[in-house]
Amino acid sequence: MYSSSPDLKLTDFQQRKLAFGFYELGVHSAIVFLGEETVFHYGPENLEPEILSFFKNRDRNKTDSILPLGELETEDSKFEVILLRETSSELPILSVLLIGSGHTLEEKQWNLIRKRMHTFLATGIASKEKTVLDFLQILAPIQQRISNSLSSGSGKGVLVFFHLQDLSPFFKPLGVMKSQEILREVMGTLHSVTKSNEFSFQINLRSYFIFCPDETVSGAGDRFESLYFPSKHVILDYKLKIFPINGEIMSDRLAFSEFFLENF
Repeated sequence: MYSSSPDLKLTDFQQRKLAFGFYELGVHSAIVFLGEETVFHYGPENLEPEILSFFKNRDRNKTDSILPLGELETEDSKFEVILLRETSSELPILSVLLIGSGHTLEEKQWNLIRKRMHTFLATGIASKEKTVLDFLQILAPIQQRISNSLSSGSGKGVLVFFHLQDLSPFFKPLGVMKSQEILREVMGTLHSVTKSNEFSFQINLRSYFIFCPDETVSGAGDRFESLYFPSKHVILDYKLKIFPINGEIMSDRLAFSEFFLENF
């Protein structure tokens, strides 16, 4: 049994693929969260309150990518409760999984779950109804990272925004593996042109950014206006925008959120 938040507007195909990803790795139950919000559920509904309790009472100071939360016993089974973080982007995607005691997963299997969560939830987030709360929640770690970067430099920089074409129509005909490969190719291209003091991030399936401290709008334009995203599966088109960033913008959380809202 599986279900997703109506706000994400995931197709049944996307939900089934994500559910199958948990099933084929022997996961008994799972709840996926975007920040603190439940966005996907897999497994028997009767265990949902217990899973939510583990998530609510977790140690928020621990940021391990794989974090054991404890054990859960039912009348006939015993499970390990694991918190899994999706670590390939700035999106706050987490999942609490129930795995049978003694059942172990290799790192490549954990990574497979992460990739599937990212592939399908990024699609859903792109369709999600926009609210200030959503953006505050998603952008908080990005805002902090940019602020830290500005404080150690000139206090100015630029945010380079790549708005890609809608990739969701390609997911079903290409399949999960090739769809994930496209996303990896996009991030790989951005990483290849990012300097050591810069960082790139993604806030949904179409919106990719590079923050460049101490860079000017004209300098960033010279660097990125002819950037090409190579892919073996599709020809990727995009629109480029470059925005100046300073301490005044970063000090206003709502203003920073509204800045992204226009480009989400």
